Amino acid sequence: MKWFLILVALALGLESRLHVHGQSSYTHYVTPDGVGSLCTETVPCSLQEAVARVKAGTIGPGSVVHGAAGFYSALRLTIAGRGVSFVFDRGAVLTGTRVKPAAWVPVEGYPHVWQTEWDEAAFAVGTVAQRSPASWQPIRVDDHGPPPARVAFGRPFDLVKPVKLKGVSTLPQVEAQSGTWAASFTANRVYVHPYHDGAPTDADDLWIAPADWGSLVITGRDIRIEGLEVRNTSGTGLWVQRSAAGAILRHITAVDAQVWLEGIGTLAEDLDVSHVIKQGDPSHQECYDANPAFGMGECWNAQGDGRALLVGREGSGVSYGQTLRHIRVHRSWNGGRVDGPNTLERATFYSFPNHTLEASGQGVTVRDSVFLNGQDSLFARGAFGGWRLERNVFVNAVYITASNNGVGGVAPGAWFFERNILPAFTLDRLAYAALALSDCNVWMESGNNLYRVLDTNGVRGFTLSTLAQVKVATPHEQDSKALPSSWWTGGRLFARFDGQAVEPFDFGDPLKVCGVRAGPS
Repeated sequence: MKWFLILVALALGLESRLHVHGQSSYTHYVTPDGVGSLCTETVPCSLQEAVARVKAGTIGPGSVVHGAAGFYSALRLTIAGRGVSFVFDRGAVLTGTRVKPAAWVPVEGYPHVWQTEWDEAAFAVGTVAQRSPASWQPIRVDDHGPPPARVAFGRPFDLVKPVKLKGVSTLPQVEAQSGTWAASFTANRVYVHPYHDGAPTDADDLWIAPADWGSLVITGRDIRIEGLEVRNTSGTGLWVQRSAAGAILRHITAVDAQVWLEGIGTLAEDLDVSHVIKQGDPSHQECYDANPAFGMGECWNAQGDGRALLVGREGSGVSYGQTLRHIRVHRSWNGGRVDGPNTLERATFYSFPNHTLEASGQGVTVRDSVFLNGQDSLFARGAFGGWRLERNVFVNAVYITASNNGVGGVAPGAWFFERNILPAFTLDRLAYAALALSDCNVWMESGNNLYRVLDTNGVRGFTLSTLAQVKVATPHEQDSKALPSSWWTGGRLFARFDGQAVEPFDFGDPLKVCGVRAGPS
């Protein structure tokens, strides 16, 4: 009896530690079709329910929310609690869309209009989209020209982003134009005319979405997200807001879903972000590759604000201390931005028709990373200082201006640029004056603009084509090394990559400059 009473006392003590002021600090379970209210392993709840319980404090610090594999379709979810981990099984996907590829039937009297029942009141239709067939490759990006030269359209890459259909009001309008849709909420029907005159098929992969596609927002403190894929969102798919601190993100995949880390002290490891391209006006001047066969006019209507990864906020002093490691960003309009005192290391960026990486602000650190292609490998402008750019490979030119495209500017504080490998560097005089700590780099003499310094209005200045000229004309790069462009084109340093395999550089014969290896360590 004595031992029995002791065990009861211990159990009561444990229970009191697990339930404090209505909080529970143990493992909770969610599934895509969960309906429970307590989120237990035998009766799991929905992800929405778990997020609501974290916000309410009934799932407290130290708890783990375990998510099973499957598709979690939801509107924006905001995690406002603290100290809770969300750990998902492989194959867990958060999306704001529904797919019903087999449920479409013809509408009598309208040869090109197809309908499906839609009785999910909590998932009101706001968008219909059609994923492009496998044969449609609307964006082509150069990924193999020897730097700094680029081909306007190089090897194509697959685009899995659903293309939005235009919303109209009546069935005759849907019938009259491909790429349109309409809804009747009284009849619980959605009607579509795909980007062809045939029936919707599995290859079309038609998506139905609410007005605000699914995304995950973190506003709380010490929140951990692990193992989740976020897919097909309108705008930011995973957003750590400025109010958040100490967030940890591991093994996150974002497809057609921007990632924005705007908080304090975020640690992000093993992120893969791709296919972030905002669609807009078909007449927009920044559009790529004609495909009139699918009703898109003479060019695909991409716009230039599809930045895949955002770290910090330009001009903000309340977003800092964030570290990103082992990041892959690819197949988007623009690789993204790093703003302010945040660190990006061991990252690979590739396949962009626009800038590979943009940067601004004070205290940016980029190291041990590879920037394969785009209009330029690094584009930075505005007020900045105290940067550290070290042991990177920039396949295309680096362009840095403090004068903000010729409209004035403030000379930045000194910044550090060493042990990088690059083919070209363009600065304005304000940025050039702050480059006191630039040396021990490896330069590929592959063009006439190896080193170019512009005046603050963007013209004049001096242009140097060899490293020997740089050493004579500037106080920088006195201990740097020059290599011929054949190191790129011949494969000793730069090797072409194919598809998802990203092994662009061969360091079997390490390059040393100033007695230290250049490029990623």
